[in-house]
Amino acid sequence: MVTGMSSKNASLSVTALGYDHRFDLTSATWLLAGIAGVDPMFGTVGGVAWMRRLVDGTVVRYLNAREMPEDWETGWIPVNRDRPYGSPPQTAGDRAGSVKVLNPDLVLWANNLTHSLQLPDTEDLRRARRDYAPTFPAAAQAPSVQIGDLVATDVFWTGPAQAGWARNWTKYWLPASADAWGGKGVFAMSAMEDFAVAEAIQALQRARRSRGVEALLVLRAASNFVQPPPGRPASADMDLLLQPACEAAFLAGSEVVRALISRKSSALQSHAASLLQHALDCLT
Repeated sequence: MVTGMSSKNASLSVTALGYDHRFDLTSATWLLAGIAGVDPMFGTVGGVAWMRRLVDGTVVRYLNAREMPEDWETGWIPVNRDRPYGSPPQTAGDRAGSVKVLNPDLVLWANNLTHSLQLPDTEDLRRARRDYAPTFPAAAQAPSVQIGDLVATDVFWTGPAQAGWARNWTKYWLPASADAWGGKGVFAMSAMEDFAVAEAIQALQRARRSRGVEALLVLRAASNFVQPPPGRPASADMDLLLQPACEAAFLAGSEVVRALISRKSSALQSHAASLLQHALDCLT
């Protein structure tokens, strides 16, 4: 299914599918796959990442940089605090409304299945990452499969100031040992739809129509960096390497889909064999 761009379209599409009487999704595993902006401190264009946690970056209070206090580094403020990254630390209840924690067993299984994949490395990708070395060593590497955390916002943003906010926002909402993953948050990529899709799937779970985020995989492929290379000014225009990113998402995602189908098929065959044996036992 193509959900459509933005959180509202994605959540509505997932909800519509979940309530369509033609489908039984109560045992389904969900895979969200799409393109994203990558932090050059984390990875490079053409690379993919399986997400551990999804952080909401849309429900915030905002002060324009020209009007905020001089000692603030950003105008993006948690709705229940009076300053950026404000104290006291967010409680588990606060995080429940702003963080979606994905199933470690499922995510690690998907990563183990795909981490050695050879992803496309085109001349366009090599050219795009060339200027990031040596300041951003991760950005200068060839595309690979990684694991990280995602910030979801409906704003197309770019630039070092906003990248700094996304890194700090991720760490603020994902302190060490706050969830099943244990480690502090690592901002990997920025995208739109992920948090809203997770919300919709959880709503379907409450209606007994899905297994919830326990059965959700999020795979993002980097089509652009979230900030320009050193020495280049930030602008509204971002180089979008759509084709290699889509190819990388397909390669990693299809590997997992094939394995899921194979597992389901094996389980059905085993169940069918069990039923047959039971029928034979009854006859004898």
